[in-house]
Amino acid sequence: MNLRKTFVIKQAIESDETNESCSPITRVAAFAVVKNLFAGRFVEYLSPLLGLGRDVCELLEKPSVAVKP
Repeated sequence: MNLRKTFVIKQAIESDETNESCSPITRVAAFAVVKNLFAGRFVEYLSPLLGLGRDVCELLEKPSVAVKP
């Protein structure tokens, strides 16, 4: 895997749409930028990317869960 960048973003919501306090809600999103193995050419089957997706998920799991509310 040729990993270029990773991002972990946290959003904390502390009030509802009426600006009243509510129980805190935390949302986390994680992203990874990897080299496109198929750049510049047509490929019919993208199945080789399935393993890459699993590896990226495993890589981003710990930093995503470690984000404190």
